[in-house]
Amino acid sequence: MALNFPSNPTVGDIYTINGESWQWNGNGWIGVADETTYSPVTISTFAPASPVAGDLWWNSNTGNMFVYYVDPDSAQWVSISTPAGQIVTVDADQVVSAFLTTLPEYANIASAVAAGIPTGGMFKVTGATDVTGIRTVATYLP
Repeated sequence: MALNFPSNPTVGDIYTINGESWQWNGNGWIGVADETTYSPVTISTFAPASPVAGDLWWNSNTGNMFVYYVDPDSAQWVSISTPAGQIVTVDADQVVSAFLTTLPEYANIASAVAAGIPTGGMFKVTGATDVTGIRTVATYLP
């Protein structure tokens, strides 16, 4: 039996015949698997039709997990996972570098102490300084 899909569909349109559904994705008609909901996650190839804030949806086609986010002026599905096969690797230097950008900077230890950095506090020394006879140059000190 030939399928006679509607002409001029818009993205998201669903066509159902003989209990099978197809959805237009902008390029072609894609078969829609039965939607399965495991409270509170919906597993489907397309987003649930009537979501409420906080609903979770796992796209069984792409492997992405989404949360339905509602703010004062919009509502949308927001990805909360990395798609399968697109793992982002970060080396230790990148992590340390990112952490160090969060530390307050001081020219020397005396200026950090004068600013009220507590004992054990973290800060970044940008200049050369002496610490009880130990000379440090552009060193990160606890």
